[in-house]
Amino acid sequence: MIARFLPKQRQLELLRFITGYQLAHRGVSPRLDDCAQALGIHKSNIHRLLEGLQERGLIRRLPNRERAIDVLAPPPVPMIGDRITAALKQWRHGPSLCQNIPAPGSSNIDEAAVAVMEERRRQIERYGHDAEADDGKPRAHLLHAAHVRLLDACDLVTGKREDLIRAQRKIVQAAALCLAEFDRIERQLNPKGDRAHD
Repeated sequence: MIARFLPKQRQLELLRFITGYQLAHRGVSPRLDDCAQALGIHKSNIHRLLEGLQERGLIRRLPNRERAIDVLAPPPVPMIGDRITAALKQWRHGPSLCQNIPAPGSSNIDEAAVAVMEERRRQIERYGHDAEADDGKPRAHLLHAAHVRLLDACDLVTGKREDLIRAQRKIVQAAALCLAEFDRIERQLNPKGDRAHD
């Protein structure tokens, strides 16, 4: 019964594009032409996909305004699980994409942690995403941005070296955003700066 309300694959792709565009453009929605170009389909098909997303309660559109698209819900969890399951099946049945993944405690894990911290510093210095800016964002905004990047990483698990490198980059970006959200929650729990270490 629930599957009827889940978005179809193309609708999910459009929802992910809209969400990512809004994150990159400070809440401004893409034009229909932008959507059509991103998905490689005709503009009239975008209208149909948007209607489907609106019927499912995932977006709201204001009439007669092209850029007025409110995302009401992120992509549903079952669809995300399906994408991860598909990536795992490809990994199990194809050449090992993860053969060089290190065990916990290895130097590569340490390098990954350093990469996440460097990405967080880059987000602060280059984009001004410091504590004050993060605190001004809507609830769970940073986690939603991380979620979008992880979904993009799932699409890049193809076995091609350049795609795997891009997937790693997306994962590092997502981890840095999760770290920023963790810090924001910590500030809410301990507003006076008394950080409890339990």
